[in-house]
Amino acid sequence: SQAMLSLMQRQLDVPPPPPHEDENQIHGFFGEGLPAGTQLYSKAGFTSKVRHDTAYIELPEKHPCVLSVFTEGQEHSQNKLLLPIVAKMIAEFPVDNP
Repeated sequence: SQAMLSLMQRQLDVPPPPPHEDENQIHGFFGEGLPAGTQLYSKAGFTSKVRHDTAYIELPEKHPCVLSVFTEGQEHSQNKLLLPIVAKMIAEFPVDNP
């Protein structure tokens, strides 16, 4: 488990990819919508017909969670806002007992 987490750990403070590159597993995916201080372990990807991300997320002062979203269709595969918005909604969801 620890070996897999080390392979999937992502840094949230990476710069956006250059225009000729489409992916860095943060921008356009869950990591873009998460607050600083979050530990993110994820596997993201996209093709011309799908965009997806699956992650184990440790949010500051909240319980860890697993989040997985799979989309289908060209309009979703090119939508770089959808997955960050879902992650942001989860991160901002109020929790009474962290």
